[in-house]
Amino acid sequence: HWLKAREEKITAKGKGDMQTYFLQVDGGGSRSDQSSTGISSCGDLSAADALPDPEEVLERRNRVAEWTVEVLAQQLKVILEGRKLRDIKPEPLEAIKELEQNSLSAR
Repeated sequence: HWLKAREEKITAKGKGDMQTYFLQVDGGGSRSDQSSTGISSCGDLSAADALPDPEEVLERRNRVAEWTVEVLAQQLKVILEGRKLRDIKPEPLEAIKELEQNSLSAR
């Protein structure tokens, strides 16, 4: 079996008591060789093998950042188009600066 029911149930907000399970990837084993996440550990991996390549992490992080910028840029375009359609004019620059100053001084 790949799943093993935990002995105790957890209480989830809005759901009540729920049964959770351990994932057993090595086909069994005692609870002592399972991590706190419930995933069994593989004893033949060294610590260096378990660490991700720093270049891969940086590349992945950059891809996520670029994707986030693209999503936000699209949302800004939608907002600007909506403002044009409703003929909404931006606040004067002086009013925006005053709001920023008030916001900063309130901290």
